[in-house]
Amino acid sequence: MVGRRKFPVRVIPKQTEKSRKSIKKLQENLAAKSLEFKDKKDKRPIKLFFQDEARFGRIDNVCSCWVPSGRRAKVGKQMIRQYTYAYTAVCPETGESYSLILPYADTLCI
Repeated sequence: MVGRRKFPVRVIPKQTEKSRKSIKKLQENLAAKSLEFKDKKDKRPIKLFFQDEARFGRIDNVCSCWVPSGRRAKVGKQMIRQYTYAYTAVCPETGESYSLILPYADTLCI
């Protein structure tokens, strides 16, 4: 198997006509909606951001350990929960992104 790749290379297909039309329709709908919310005095453009959140962490169930033979270990059962929360918003048009990485998530954090 010399010269062969372990994993095949994925080919990203070109945009289809249907997806191009749906993007054009999205742009038209956003332009129409933005007129409803835009302040006439404000000249800044309206940017569309997509948001996602994730929770990373671990849950360990610690209940056993190694001890020399002939001895008995004193280990209590313990649940360890540690999490980190990540929130990100991305503007697909400009590529701008903003992220928050927080130790916990509640209304005060957000």
